[in-house]
Amino acid sequence: MLSEFTSGVIYIRVSDKSQEEGYSIPEQIRDCLKYAEERGISIIEEPFIDAYTGTSMDRPNWMQLKGVVKSKSIKKVIVLSINRFARSTVAGLVMEREIERMGAHIEYVKGKYDDTPQGRFLKTLELAIAEYERELIIERAKSGRMGKARSGYVVVSKAPYGYTVKSDGKRQWLEVFEDEARIVRFIVIWYIRGDEDGKPLSIRQITDKLSKMGVPTRGDKGTHTNKKQAAGVWNRRTVHDILKNETYAGKWHYAKTETRGVGDERKRASTDPEQWVEVDVPPIISAEQYGLVQERLKDNLEILRGRPSRYFNLLRGLVRCRHCELSVRGNYQPPRKNKDGKETSAQWSYVCSGTDNVPKICSLPAFNGYRVDAVVWDWLVSLLTNPELVECKLRARQAELNEINAPYLERIATIESLITEKRGERNRYISMAGRGIITEDELETLAGRLVKDIAELELQKAKAQERIEMPFSDEEIAAIVADSHRLAETREDFINASDDLKRRNLERYHLRVVLEAPAEKVRIAHVSCILGSNELEIPFEKKFTQACWFHHPDYRYYNRSQSTTG
Repeated sequence: MLSEFTSGVIYIRVSDKSQEEGYSIPEQIRDCLKYAEERGISIIEEPFIDAYTGTSMDRPNWMQLKGVVKSKSIKKVIVLSINRFARSTVAGLVMEREIERMGAHIEYVKGKYDDTPQGRFLKTLELAIAEYERELIIERAKSGRMGKARSGYVVVSKAPYGYTVKSDGKRQWLEVFEDEARIVRFIVIWYIRGDEDGKPLSIRQITDKLSKMGVPTRGDKGTHTNKKQAAGVWNRRTVHDILKNETYAGKWHYAKTETRGVGDERKRASTDPEQWVEVDVPPIISAEQYGLVQERLKDNLEILRGRPSRYFNLLRGLVRCRHCELSVRGNYQPPRKNKDGKETSAQWSYVCSGTDNVPKICSLPAFNGYRVDAVVWDWLVSLLTNPELVECKLRARQAELNEINAPYLERIATIESLITEKRGERNRYISMAGRGIITEDELETLAGRLVKDIAELELQKAKAQERIEMPFSDEEIAAIVADSHRLAETREDFINASDDLKRRNLERYHLRVVLEAPAEKVRIAHVSCILGSNELEIPFEKKFTQACWFHHPDYRYYNRSQSTTG
């Protein structure tokens, strides 16, 4: 029985994936196992190992460790050292307190911290030192890169398309790679002047042309990119980025972006152009050509922003492809005249993003949008008008969210207790300064550190609150079930609800759709939401008009004004 001995687990952290195969992990495990053996602690699980930044509290295996500690009543969590545990004062304090609230205790192989004011102060001090060391390393690296840029050298991990990176071991510079530079010039000329037909091409047309030509992309030549398309297939985003990049006009910039936030909240953000450091590089196009490209990009953006929406996309952002797992977009074609001079009806379809490429990377055929919308909405209505099902599923969802939210609610409670302690500690320092025990300068230093910690704790509390998805309350479930009884009596009216009402219900119940065409003339929609899931067949007919919808045995309530073809 676990109660007959002191049970424990080992936690290991390294900074990144590259260290997972290095010496660091075996060394940490060996030292932790030796520590446990000397103190009679029985390790009952495999070590929990995270290759994660020390400033984050939401590390995957740390979250698993907490679940094991709670479910198996673990008493000891063994970590090599405090800087292997966390590189942030607040992260370290919160994570330790979370473990203590579960009845366990963290012990460090390298470092002993008594449960006394002096011991807690020493632990906080070492966490602050670990945080300072991390910030110092980052600042030194940033300063070094800035110095190189100001000296006229580039700082890149990989060269832009059209260039290669040359280095003498300490400094880097760009040289034109003519095989790719020729393609960059083609892209620019096609965009501002046109190809052999003399008409400027769009970004999509340029992308298709490059793909038809089989021009190798940068992703075809190396392993640094996770390219989904086949070799020689270009992406519109890549062409757009080439057209926007001023490097090709001979001006490379350092510090255009910077990392903001810590831990899981880290992200790249644009900086003020005044902070940029400009470095001259060999140009591939002229400054005049670059200016013409930017003018056309700007004009196109203004046209796009001023274009009114032509249709309402009921399932926008909710559909993916079963074959290639890419997103599926809505595609609207207004009425037009065919080659015989007859006007065709408007077309509304769902098209996989993978079919936009030339050559195509996905074979999913277009799905008639009117049919998909009708079938999916009719299925959801069949669930919403079943009161017993609605109540059962909402109760299950309520329990699921309560379980998911539990760790974050515990974290909020932990943070609130730490904030209370920090504020009390600050008040004590103020009282000590008033009695002359410490000087005003000492008060400013000590209180300033506490104010910073409190602000960071408040920030972490807000982040934990953002992760909580509020479950349906008992009152809300009762109201929804009552609505379900009412809707069951007026089902036909609900099927013909407004588009806005339909969309609100799709989002409320987290509806998702995956489209599949397993055989010719077979169209399947895999639908799921918090009320259930199903596999729906989308009717396939050569000609499918409004009358067909109205008289169809399953979708007789669907009412659209357009006629559509198969």
